[in-house]
Amino acid sequence: MEDLSIAYPRLDILSRISTFLFAFDNLTHLCVENVVITLSPQWNGFGKLVKLELLSVSVELDELMTLLSKCPMLEYLDFECDHRRHYFMNYFINEEHTLEVLKSVKPINLTHLESVMISLLSGYVAEVEFIRNVLQWASVLKYMTLKSTFSGIGDEPNFSKMFLALHEVPQELPRMLNDLKTIKLRNVNFGIMDNVACVICLMRSSPKLYGLDINFDAWLLWAPRAEETYKAINYLKANQKQNINYNNLKIVIMKFVGIQPEMKFVKLLLLKGTELEQLKLTFLSMDDGELDKAKMELKLFY
Repeated sequence: MEDLSIAYPRLDILSRISTFLFAFDNLTHLCVENVVITLSPQWNGFGKLVKLELLSVSVELDELMTLLSKCPMLEYLDFECDHRRHYFMNYFINEEHTLEVLKSVKPINLTHLESVMISLLSGYVAEVEFIRNVLQWASVLKYMTLKSTFSGIGDEPNFSKMFLALHEVPQELPRMLNDLKTIKLRNVNFGIMDNVACVICLMRSSPKLYGLDINFDAWLLWAPRAEETYKAINYLKANQKQNINYNNLKIVIMKFVGIQPEMKFVKLLLLKGTELEQLKLTFLSMDDGELDKAKMELKLFY
């Protein structure tokens, strides 16, 4: 058998996946949904697996790392935590334990991984480190989609915790994403300074970036603090003055609300995207006055 999909219909209960699944060592595509994943110590891996989809799953961090390490031919990964529950369970409770586990994790061979879609809960240590490791080890990554499925846990939504840093967003990633061509980001709030810095960091770290798709989901609409908005605006103004161009960026798709930081970001793209061919803006607000303000902001650019 080369292609296997298992989806449990119960949305209120996660089923524990049977160990028989891991006996199919000729699989090239595996999709499991709404399950708890545990690995047998005797499992040797999926040596031929190319595409792996883990949807609405519960799995411990070390088990997830082991699973990926035993899929050496993996090209496509779609990983989605179930947003109704806390996953990476033990690691939410004890960050020190998480860091100890991570120290023992050996680098994973993801040299064939070209496309990743990751949807996580909120930005706890285990989640952050998982994404940082994927970015570090996937040396030929070409397509990336990142989404945070917030569930009211913790403070206000902060996309930056999702994948770049626990404390401070760097100017660039430790390792450049030299083959990355397409970035899709979901649930980004440009009213938060760190969110903006994360987007810029990814763009700077992707010298061959061709397409950028950013979505500010309407359900995350909330009024950012004036101080945060002011920081974001000044940060984007400073980037407009820097001698950094995005020469390979051709296509930008953006769903936005129309707040000033978003408009400054659009201006940055128009200024630094020297080869930009397509810019598609979808305005989420139903307020005609806000739309008119956004139009005026763009007109002032010319």
